[in-house]
Amino acid sequence: MKKERTNPGLETINLEMRKLPQVEVLLSDPGLGASIRRYSRPLVVEAINNTLSSARERIASGMKAPSPEELVELIKENLDTNWPGFGSEVINATGVILHTNLGRAPLPTAALDAIKRLCGGFSALEYEHKTGKRGRRALELERLLCM
Repeated sequence: MKKERTNPGLETINLEMRKLPQVEVLLSDPGLGASIRRYSRPLVVEAINNTLSSARERIASGMKAPSPEELVELIKENLDTNWPGFGSEVINATGVILHTNLGRAPLPTAALDAIKRLCGGFSALEYEHKTGKRGRRALELERLLCM
């Protein structure tokens, strides 16, 4: 029986690759909680996959695997680099009043207050007070438009 030769360099690479955590393990790291809230889970998963892919390339070139803590920091850097202004407030100094890339038109305070009031609890969306039965969703809208 012939003994197979093993490549010690390949064994080292395999050992280092095994040190990389799974995506779900990184997603559950408390250090990424704020990133998930800010960017969304799918974007964080994409950043994790990109970071792990880069780590695998570095390991294949002979470098050591980054620690889980280092990976979390690299993932955050990936997000900050690729999505620097994601969800942040900006000032529209373009001269275009309704700019499609800047979130359209801001709502007036009165409209925001009405939305908070209606969406902060229950409302009669499809309920007719007079009959106590299910109504039509657009009835109030029709009434307001016909004024």
